[in-house]
Amino acid sequence: FNDPAFLCFICSHLSQKLYASTQLLTNATLPAFIKVRKYLAIRAEMDGRMIHLEKRDSIAAMLGISTRQLNRILKDLSDLNIIQFKNKTLKVLDSDYLAEIEPIGFL
Repeated sequence: FNDPAFLCFICSHLSQKLYASTQLLTNATLPAFIKVRKYLAIRAEMDGRMIHLEKRDSIAAMLGISTRQLNRILKDLSDLNIIQFKNKTLKVLDSDYLAEIEPIGFL
């Protein structure tokens, strides 16, 4: 407990866990459409504009929505020309739209 490197390591891991748990609690109250937009924005930032979606069941479960809702939201985003998707490949056309989330109207 006297080693500064160890204490720094512990503090950084605890802060990451606190941040992750706070994000999970915050996302629980958001509508499904916002959850999917936020998820796609994060994936587009990490993977680029071309995203390979794994199983939609697991993505829906992770977001706390049904697979049917996820498919409907993906179709709506496609109709708005925000994304293009076919099978498991999704191309983000408007990443700015996905990234701008206005939580004021949903609280």
